[in-house]
Amino acid sequence: MFADMQSRLIGALLALAVIVGGLLGIYLWGRAEGVKADAKRTAPIIAGMKSDVARCEANVDRLTASLEQQNAAVDALKADADERTRRANEAVKQAQRQAAGYRAKIDRIARAQGGPDRCEAARELIVSSLSEDR
Repeated sequence: MFADMQSRLIGALLALAVIVGGLLGIYLWGRAEGVKADAKRTAPIIAGMKSDVARCEANVDRLTASLEQQNAAVDALKADADERTRRANEAVKQAQRQAAGYRAKIDRIARAQGGPDRCEAARELIVSSLSEDR
């Protein structure tokens, strides 16, 4: 009797192992089929995303090139502005030197008008003005 019960228990355990193995196999097969179905369903989505990424990369390249062009244009404009500023500063200095020269002539004319012999003072002024203009 004990041996009979032992054989039944072993038989039941073997049957249970076969059932559990079969259920596990069915589960794994179903899971694999689900993964395949998911892959088929998501393939177009992934392809669309890859296309979007490629388009974005092309846009980044295009925008980078445009930005580099704009930076080069800004650098050229800055260089031009710096040169214009330098020339304007030189023109201001030249005008200041010229104005100082005119002020000196005005002062000389004002001094020359005040003597007793106005004719002699006028002649000296004319001579000095002509010698400066050469």
